[in-house]
Amino acid sequence: MYKLNAKVIAVGMIMALFLVYGFMNTNAENAVAAEDYAKRSLSVTGHGKTVAKPDIAYVNVGVTTEAKSAKDAQANNSRQMTNVFSALKSAGIGENDIRTIHFNLSPKYNHIETRGTHRQVLVGFVVTNQIQVTVRNVDNVGNILDVATNAGANLSGGVIFSLSDAKMESAYADALNNALKNGSAKAETLAKGLGVSLGKPKEVVEGGALFPQPLSNMRDAMRLAEVSTPIAAGPLEISATVSLKYEY
Repeated sequence: MYKLNAKVIAVGMIMALFLVYGFMNTNAENAVAAEDYAKRSLSVTGHGKTVAKPDIAYVNVGVTTEAKSAKDAQANNSRQMTNVFSALKSAGIGENDIRTIHFNLSPKYNHIETRGTHRQVLVGFVVTNQIQVTVRNVDNVGNILDVATNAGANLSGGVIFSLSDAKMESAYADALNNALKNGSAKAETLAKGLGVSLGKPKEVVEGGALFPQPLSNMRDAMRLAEVSTPIAAGPLEISATVSLKYEY
């Protein structure tokens, strides 16, 4: 009888311990849930911009030639392009600042219609050779265009004004700082409306950046004018965004 009572008591104690543990665990989970519920969040996106004057330009020029044979078309093109290269180097453009971006040799056909039928007649070949010139003094862009044109360039792919790596990094940092200020101001305005106080952001995420776009873009295959070419490099706008998350 004594042994039976001891077993009953032991089982009872074990069950009691499980009940106490379960109660404590439930209370802990409820406390965590209540704490999480109490932490409400506020998220905003800040936008920032800055303006910088371009300090570098990319000028795309080239030579297109036609001849009855592919050999003659290529030879003529090579001769004119060699003159363009020499003229650009004489104008102060370094060899590493000139690179080929497009070369093409293609046949040229005339389309003839006779009694309702169409046929192509080979009349020659066209060679196109286009280069990109990096101009590190943006005030010299117009002069470089003139130099290339006078040397035989008859094709333009556009002028792109941009920022050097160092200046781009500095400008983007300014835009990012402005985005952070903008986001913080938005958060403070919302917090004031809600009647709550905010501390430091719980989370800050850098968003996308909008880098400078070409300010001057001439259509491909546009003939260069045989006059002095005025080119003005206006300011470039750099944008940045940040996302801020606060808890209160």
